[in-house]
Amino acid sequence: MPSPLPTDFETVSRLTASTESRLQAISFFTVVLLFAALFVKLLWNGVQNDFPQLPRMRFLTALKAVVLWGLACVVVLTMIAGARELMTPGAWVKKGATYKLSADERSGEKPSAIDRRLSRLGEIRSRLMNYHWDHDYKFPDSLDAIFADERDIEVPGYPGLRYVYVAGSNESGIVVYEPEVDPEHRFALTEAGNILNMTTEELEAALASKKGGS
Repeated sequence: MPSPLPTDFETVSRLTASTESRLQAISFFTVVLLFAALFVKLLWNGVQNDFPQLPRMRFLTALKAVVLWGLACVVVLTMIAGARELMTPGAWVKKGATYKLSADERSGEKPSAIDRRLSRLGEIRSRLMNYHWDHDYKFPDSLDAIFADERDIEVPGYPGLRYVYVAGSNESGIVVYEPEVDPEHRFALTEAGNILNMTTEELEAALASKKGGS
């Protein structure tokens, strides 16, 4: 009895678009690597012609040198990128005796909300520091003196709730701090331009020490 379906299927292997693009990238990288090794070999041997005491370089040796220097460059660039993240103003905040990332997942608040609060405090810091440097290292009497729009000194997400400004030098060194929107994470700005992450108890203790010393 003849089969109702054809049985002489031909299997055709085809590369997907993503696989083909990966192979092209690998091929391009391989060709560039080989040409770089050839260039290093020719350059070294060209110098060796003028300095016979230097050894001749083989292609395999040049290839190893290119790969080794490439890996070293990757490590250095990775360290530079990591250092930039660590040194970004406001990226790390002080918590007790240590520093932690500002977007703390334990805060119970969305990271985007914390980012907005830190960004706003960073803007206030920039204005205050510029005023501080331009006026013989003195701070203004109030934030209204440097902000024309009141919304610029309001806590993001809390319309009408302004940052608290502490005029004059004090022992705590705090010049601006958040009202109690999050008792466990209240950001405060110091005279030195540092942003601290404090609990309500820590903040009140710091402000109380200022009052006690005055």
